[in-house]
Amino acid sequence: MNILDVISIEQLEQDPGNTLLKKLKSLKKEEFLPDDRIVFSCYSDIDTNTLYHIEWCCYYIDIPFFFVTCNTDRPAVKNFFKNLDDSIEIINEKSLHPLLRETGHTPVFYNQNLCTHPWTGVHIWPDGGASICCEAGSRLGEYNVKNDSLDDIFNSKEMAEIRNTFRQGKTPDQCMSCVNKEQQGQQSKRRLVQHKHKNIIHKVAFESEGELFFIGGHLGNVCNAKCRICSSFYSSSIAAEDIKFGTADEKQQAVNYLKENVWKNFNFWELLKGHDSLCNFEFLGGETFLQQRNLEYLQWLVDTNKSEHCMFEIVTNGSTIPDSIKNYSDKFENLSITVSIDNIHERFELERSGVKWADLDKNLDVFCGLPKCSVGVNVTVSVMNVYYLPEIIEWLKTKRISYYHVSILTYPDHLSINKLPHEYKNAIIEKLEKYNCNDIDHVLNAVRKSKDTDGADFTQYMKFKDGIRQENFANTHPEVSMYYYKDV
Repeated sequence: MNILDVISIEQLEQDPGNTLLKKLKSLKKEEFLPDDRIVFSCYSDIDTNTLYHIEWCCYYIDIPFFFVTCNTDRPAVKNFFKNLDDSIEIINEKSLHPLLRETGHTPVFYNQNLCTHPWTGVHIWPDGGASICCEAGSRLGEYNVKNDSLDDIFNSKEMAEIRNTFRQGKTPDQCMSCVNKEQQGQQSKRRLVQHKHKNIIHKVAFESEGELFFIGGHLGNVCNAKCRICSSFYSSSIAAEDIKFGTADEKQQAVNYLKENVWKNFNFWELLKGHDSLCNFEFLGGETFLQQRNLEYLQWLVDTNKSEHCMFEIVTNGSTIPDSIKNYSDKFENLSITVSIDNIHERFELERSGVKWADLDKNLDVFCGLPKCSVGVNVTVSVMNVYYLPEIIEWLKTKRISYYHVSILTYPDHLSINKLPHEYKNAIIEKLEKYNCNDIDHVLNAVRKSKDTDGADFTQYMKFKDGIRQENFANTHPEVSMYYYKDV
């Protein structure tokens, strides 16, 4: 037996909670030799949660149990490892057991109730405000990156309180959206982070106040699309439209958003360059590829060789592909491009006005051909497209994408599937039940729980958008409009 390391299970209960992840990451090989073994050793009574932590860490780092040996005289420990995998060899050689270093430390192990976001970074909104992540229910006080440093935001009293609440085994009020999603059978943000933060999770000591490894954000609202589920806060094109056709309040709001959210006179990206620890990013837009300084920052990461240790997720509407992305997609530890596609063909063009279906379809294929690039699709489910989910998913299956997510829109209320005309609700249920796809079970459950509505607010909104854009929802979505456009 070639022992790679002997890991004291008792010591894991004395050391920081990320100790084992760091250790296993350093021991991980592309290919283990047949007699390589990682030995977990235990000669005292220990908490069962520590054993479950070992199991999770081995799975997460992808350590095959064939290369694990358990050194113990404890029946409960022996049984746990044998139940994990019968190939795990059990030995009892106390001379191998490391001496315990008493630290008085109480570790906080990663678990399904924790989230790495409060320990790793912040999310920035188009106006410069900050929150824990893009799904947080509230912001971090009045902090704004145009006035406050990233360090001040990350080390704020508000962030410290959120971390402490998590450490107490509770969920902060700001994070209830994850709880609600999980209860509805959806993939929550805190479940996704163990994948999205793959290059930093082993660095997170939940007992500490963390370190700035991550930045996510809607870095300005520059956008060429006028998605019907979006607003002037996130899209400069909608802001321009609101100035022309909106109410007095909408016009004033749009003027403010064009002034504050376009980020013409604020170079946030220079601030990022001053933080060497940053290695995980999530840029959401506006339209990410239209913000030139996003591309310049990506190029800077490549030019300084920092990119090879970075995971970068870009969300795009798929309308354009910068040449630079084609040239350096393989320069990152991982580059992930998620394309927002809520429907297909002419229905797509109405729902995401300003983007041509032919361009999107072609560009998605180009994205999928980029070297060392994970490409996926996010489908945001609303009143407009819920009926067409089977057609959308069948189209997605024809593409070379690595993943797709189906999320449910909750705001604005008139576009949410939480309220549906009774007959439309029944039609959706019948169609989705017949399609029988596990990936949309959470959508089907949400439709079943939806409240009845006459749909007047939805109809008014759609007809208004039809009028100012010279579009026709009834023509592109006849199977939906029949339940709303009673006069058509």
